[in-house]
Amino acid sequence: AAEHLYVGRAYYVPILAADLFGTYYTVGLEDMRVGSATLLRTKGLPRQAIVDSGTTLLLLENDLWIDLKAFFQTRFCRLAGVCTPKSIFEPGVCLVDKPRGFPVISLTLADGLRLEMPPSLYFIAYTDPNFGRQVYCFGIQPAGRERTVFGDTLLRGFTTVYDLEERRIGFAEPNRTTCGNLTESIGAIRIHHHWPFPFE
Repeated sequence: AAEHLYVGRAYYVPILAADLFGTYYTVGLEDMRVGSATLLRTKGLPRQAIVDSGTTLLLLENDLWIDLKAFFQTRFCRLAGVCTPKSIFEPGVCLVDKPRGFPVISLTLADGLRLEMPPSLYFIAYTDPNFGRQVYCFGIQPAGRERTVFGDTLLRGFTTVYDLEERRIGFAEPNRTTCGNLTESIGAIRIHHHWPFPFE
């Protein structure tokens, strides 16, 4: 049992039965938001997103990636690295200063379960050996022709519970006492399941 790894309760979504070859842990992706603006609103069946703790980044299907990049460059061009000739959307291009003014990005899964990522979660901080200082890289990239993959960019903000017996995946607030503070302060992470839960 993983209950000691999280605070409160875990909120579950079903693993989709229609997964290609049955080899991935997939969930339905129903919506993607930047701030309060919707970038994706599926009709009928949700898109499939792979939940993979072995993937470093959040990888978006091409159309979602194009929409996300265009939205940032239309609405947030004033922010560092968004509209520069070498932008944060290119691999290997990072900010030298801590990101400021960037919006929350939300992913809505089955049954209205919404996972929110503040910029402190979707920018990955690391020490660049060439500069000897900390830089901040955009932890979301295109998946090419593949499906969306929820990698560590998203998963490090939650305790993720793989319940194969019940064919479901749960998300919960991490227990910082048991797990430690694995990341720099990640801000307010909320899980919404038709109504708000107070994870402050």
